[in-house]
Amino acid sequence: TYGYRGTFARPLGVLAAAAGDVATAIVHLEAAERLERRVGAPAELALAQLAHARVRRDRDARGDRERAAALAGQAARTARRLGMAPALDAATALLRDLGGVDADTVASLTAREREVALLVADGLANRVIA
Repeated sequence: TYGYRGTFARPLGVLAAAAGDVATAIVHLEAAERLERRVGAPAELALAQLAHARVRRDRDARGDRERAAALAGQAARTARRLGMAPALDAATALLRDLGGVDADTVASLTAREREVALLVADGLANRVIA
């Protein structure tokens, strides 16, 4: 039998990235994240976040490294919670590559610290975050 394998937006994003169309890749991967959240598929959401983080890291435009780290951190937390060892390994390696923290450090943050880190990664001002 086959179970849910995720939205088509994730493979479309991965294919667009492989073809060098980063803008389209990001559009598809952001759509994949929204759709996976909507259907309540945390494992597929983590994989979409991981793919999105890789694209952002590779593009390396303003704010991309921070956003990639936030996405990889989210994916790592979900992967750890769900026992997704390969995804956790990939997210941890990506976090290290980004020169940031590893999944253990991300997991040790308080809920508010994680929330603030994600808001900062989204580019919000301190006043808005406060």
